[in-house]
Amino acid sequence: MFGSASRHDTLDSTGAPTGAAAGAIATPQSTAQDLKATDNAAKLESEKAAADLYALAVQKLSQKQKLSADEYRSLGVGTTGVESWHSFQWFQGGFNKVGTVNVVYADSPAEKAGIRLGDKITYGARDLAVEAKQRANPYLSRVLVTFAPEGTPLDVTILRHKQPPIKITLIRMNIEDIKEPRIRHEWERMIRNLGFPKEGTYTGSSDSHLSR
Repeated sequence: MFGSASRHDTLDSTGAPTGAAAGAIATPQSTAQDLKATDNAAKLESEKAAADLYALAVQKLSQKQKLSADEYRSLGVGTTGVESWHSFQWFQGGFNKVGTVNVVYADSPAEKAGIRLGDKITYGARDLAVEAKQRANPYLSRVLVTFAPEGTPLDVTILRHKQPPIKITLIRMNIEDIKEPRIRHEWERMIRNLGFPKEGTYTGSSDSHLSR
């Protein structure tokens, strides 16, 4: 017959195919295993690509080279999206470092949690070394920047007039998710100046002159 092709597969007594046809049929179990193997291979390939990008970003920082947005993202530096001015105020039975919120990043963890301009705020555990520097120079304006990985939590307490303290846990987002280009570029510049800073709090007279 014109255009036909012959096959010699047969059916057994139950109607199931035998021969080559039987061997060609994939079972649900084998299909699931194949999909799992494919997913694992893709995951390993993705992890390797991320590790390679991270290594490249660190190398370029050490050589004072400019990084792309993806390379900055690969570093995993996080932010809660809130900035504040700090002073020592009477709080919880003693003089503690209390901030006054002066910047809240758009669509950031801080904004989503309802933190507002003018809120009084305290951040997690006290850093006694940083506080000692401030106490030694109480009239010196100091910038404090905390570097921590994205996805990590920060416990804060919000103080509002005639309201009980509000305790919130913020989960840091990647700095490359900051909507405002000016603020995002400030973070990139600080990282570039410090050569990929270690985790912790840095202080200085400005964000261009930070040290631990």
